[in-house]
Amino acid sequence: METRLRLAGIALVILLVGVAFMTPAVQREREVAVSAIGPIPIKPRRRFLASNASKLLIFNSFPGSGNTWVRHLIEVGTRVFTGSVYNETSIQWFFKGENVSDSTVIVVKDHHPCDECNLLAPKVRTTEFLNAVCPFCAQIQYDSGVFNASKAPAMRVDQGRIVLLMRNPFDTLLAEFHRRFSAMNHTGTAPLEDLFGAKFERFFKGYVRRWVMRNEKYSRLVLYTLYYEHLVRDTFDELVRFFGFLKRHRPDDLHDLHPVAAAARAMADERGQARFKRKRATQLDVYAIPRPRLGNSTLRQFGCKSLRHVWREDIWGPCE
Repeated sequence: METRLRLAGIALVILLVGVAFMTPAVQREREVAVSAIGPIPIKPRRRFLASNASKLLIFNSFPGSGNTWVRHLIEVGTRVFTGSVYNETSIQWFFKGENVSDSTVIVVKDHHPCDECNLLAPKVRTTEFLNAVCPFCAQIQYDSGVFNASKAPAMRVDQGRIVLLMRNPFDTLLAEFHRRFSAMNHTGTAPLEDLFGAKFERFFKGYVRRWVMRNEKYSRLVLYTLYYEHLVRDTFDELVRFFGFLKRHRPDDLHDLHPVAAAARAMADERGQARFKRKRATQLDVYAIPRPRLGNSTLRQFGCKSLRHVWREDIWGPCE
């Protein structure tokens, strides 16, 4: 009881002071909140929710955006399982909601939700999932095979079903390359010769266009956006806001969720977080090296031309 009262007091302090004017005293209070949680077990206690089709949320991101790490934060913080349309056996030891794609989980991971509306798609599908996204996907317009965001139907705020996780596309594609060429290891790294050779060049040139199209494609269905860089820089406050959103979205199921305590609990599990974050493979910037096959231009210069109209300079800095 004493710990809960202390955490409730911390929430009030944070609201009054504000993130922009965070004082050293408040920062110390955060540390107190984290230390009050105590050690987190390797497999913390979690649960499934009661089914509520109208509340199904899709956790959408481009592969390499940090989805697995954020799912871990969500599960440890909320003590509720996350789901997935995929069935990755390598992470099932922790993510018991893997292969579950209904509203009994707090969010359902899917990198390409509209693909699930194809009856030939081999992934797990539920009626709840299809009803959440397919009416929108059926109306998506294409011009000559290219998605035209301006012709997509407008969605009311209450119709959004996607929690979008976005990350700097250069970092995203590098992370996805590491995963693909390290035997699909979520924390593995690709061989250095592949990073600095033609293999990564081909991969980046093809996938940077996919990144742009995919984010335009699903932008109208987004209910809440998480930025990976914000989570890394200010994990506690970003999680407090996000867990508050989840509680408002499912008040009946999460009535006992305290966003401040949940954020502190997620941050306290440093050992668990390390299991789902990739270590840097090299200190060299693979995007800054002149590439003879690109006329001695760098991959960053090539990428910025494709990303210019969707680049978030306020979050990622200048694209140059």
